[in-house]
Amino acid sequence: MRNRPGRNRNVIAIIMGIFVNLVLIVILALQNSPINKTWPIRSPQKAISSIILSKINLVEIPEDQKLHSVGRRCFTKFLALQTGKFQFITASQISTGAFKNTAGSMNNFTIAVIEPYDLQDKNPATRRRIIKRVDELAIQGKIDAIVEASASDVIRDSTWGIKQVQRLRQAGVIRCVIFDGGHHVRSLALNPDILLIPTIYFKNNLYASHWFTRDSVPLKDLKKVLRDEGIDSIVALFPRIGIPIKNPNGMAWIAAQAINEINNKIESKGSLPNYGQLPLVKTDFKNHAPKREAIFISLEVDEKASELDILSKLRFEVKRKEAQDGKVRQVYVGITSGNSMFPFKSKMLEYNGNDLEVFLNKNLPYKVMVLTEPISTWNIILYRLGIQ
Repeated sequence: MRNRPGRNRNVIAIIMGIFVNLVLIVILALQNSPINKTWPIRSPQKAISSIILSKINLVEIPEDQKLHSVGRRCFTKFLALQTGKFQFITASQISTGAFKNTAGSMNNFTIAVIEPYDLQDKNPATRRRIIKRVDELAIQGKIDAIVEASASDVIRDSTWGIKQVQRLRQAGVIRCVIFDGGHHVRSLALNPDILLIPTIYFKNNLYASHWFTRDSVPLKDLKKVLRDEGIDSIVALFPRIGIPIKNPNGMAWIAAQAINEINNKIESKGSLPNYGQLPLVKTDFKNHAPKREAIFISLEVDEKASELDILSKLRFEVKRKEAQDGKVRQVYVGITSGNSMFPFKSKMLEYNGNDLEVFLNKNLPYKVMVLTEPISTWNIILYRLGIQ
């Protein structure tokens, strides 16, 4: 009889654990749904992100890469971040004037989040204005780091965007990009300071993977590209499954953990720089950009696209880039081939990734490396359950 209260507590804990996990799965599964904008979904996402990430460090910095200072900020800023004194704001708050006086405080490390919903359903000119407002505060020293997702990639991948990135780099602002699939391949051309990569294992490989977008990138291939093209973005890994990241809290906390981990590793090697007097790590954009003959393309195709369809689209995109960058030596392409939206299974594609790369190389006068496989995290979950 004495053990009954203990057993009851265990049963209740198990039931609550199952319930919480089911709710979490639903929340994650609905991330790309219009309902994701509503309070009943957004609030739990943000709350779960803060509760877990404020207590557990999920970011791993692989050893097989050269670490370098990712920005120029005074030592007290990084010390504040290390002790948990950081604040974050969203692009929407900045654009509406809701964030004014507290930014730039020496007692806080400030992270600006440009999440998809900040830019969604807005025309290109409005998107540029929103991003520029964030950038200007950062250049003024009121924001220490910017973390971005998919929506800002298209804007950054332009002449205007390149200039903005150069200004951020010259000001020592840390720019982080959540690299969760081939739709971010274009980001590599702008050499982000930190690539925040949600990962999942599938068939003995580690992938950068989106929940629904079918364009997962093998991490080994991504690292090879970074090495071959002299891109010194630092890779920071965290698990894809378990925490909703595409919200202000999740994006800010993951970025904060990554910056902390990088600084901790530098410090553990006895080479922690004096941030107060450190010269800019990346003062010359041209010298730190990938070689001009390498082009990075994110290509979106229909699920039923054939190899010829992809060849045609790729030629068009390369010509558009070639006009800006000159001679083409190598093309790296991330192919997004439809979504596998919960609760539906995705259809099989009409091409195989390896066969497609062979086909493209036979029909184009430059080398092509296809960095993606047509799978999403949801595909992988279904595969593990024996459903797909």
